[in-house]
Amino acid sequence: MNSKEFKEKYKFFDSFTVKVGNSYSDKEFEYMKLCFVFRLYWIGPMREHAPGLLRYYEQVWPKISQHVKLWQSASMKRPRKVNKDTGDILVQWLSDASNAPPMMCFMDINNRSDACEAADIRFDFKGRDYRNGGSIELSLPVEWVESNPQAYSDWFAELAQTFEFCSGFAGYGLDFNDLVSEVGAVAKRQLYSLGRHHPGLDVRSDFSDHLGQGIKGVNWLTFLHPTFVERLGGREKLEVALNQLGIGLKDLANGIMIQAGDIPEIGDTNRLKTCPYYHVVGKVLAPIRDRNYPQLMMDDNGFLGSRERTEEWLSRFD
Repeated sequence: MNSKEFKEKYKFFDSFTVKVGNSYSDKEFEYMKLCFVFRLYWIGPMREHAPGLLRYYEQVWPKISQHVKLWQSASMKRPRKVNKDTGDILVQWLSDASNAPPMMCFMDINNRSDACEAADIRFDFKGRDYRNGGSIELSLPVEWVESNPQAYSDWFAELAQTFEFCSGFAGYGLDFNDLVSEVGAVAKRQLYSLGRHHPGLDVRSDFSDHLGQGIKGVNWLTFLHPTFVERLGGREKLEVALNQLGIGLKDLANGIMIQAGDIPEIGDTNRLKTCPYYHVVGKVLAPIRDRNYPQLMMDDNGFLGSRERTEEWLSRFD
């Protein structure tokens, strides 16, 4: 299943809209959007990775800057409109650690036209020095990646080499703004069903920057630090296990990238489209998957708000 089929199946705009407020003039917003997600995690204080994170950002910002509309940091209660200085804020944080917030550096830059709307172009940066790590996420329109998957695979590999990541992935995902309670509540009620029916979709987590003793899982692209490769028996053993099954492995300056097929997949279990290449990678990498990942949703809403449901979903490719 590709993004066009997914959107047609759910009549995308009609299915993922919500009315915020009770008056006649209140608007309906597209609260959830299908997008392509590229997320990398790092371990250690942000200042140790700052030069590489800055190189990453300097490659990404020119590609998205003309599209972004709103931005928000940890110290702000609501988003602000992007202006000519927005792009320099993260540069200042990464160039001089004394400019950064002391506890958490959070920066979300996106193309929402309103805080209630979902984004399909988004740069989400979380540097948690007190947690000894962080994450950096780039969301792009699915049409961009689908127009030339290999070119984007190559670009993501290039970005991954700008700093020392510990793990990461790239594939289809759903964006929503859970900072607006009406929007987040509606979106979260659908995530478990969508995640089960479409295994190629990454489900965002309330703990999406969680750093444990293993990886969250696999997707179209999976990025591994050499320490994870060694836990799997070394590069040669891993390459043999993957190559026998037609999976590509690419060496990076700071780890490896595994590509599960020529194109990304969403999957549809109702149509027996289960992302077979993803299952191959998932089974090989199962020994390093984090078995203590926190529940995906903080609220026990009967969907992903429990450890049992979370583990069920995370193990879908094992």
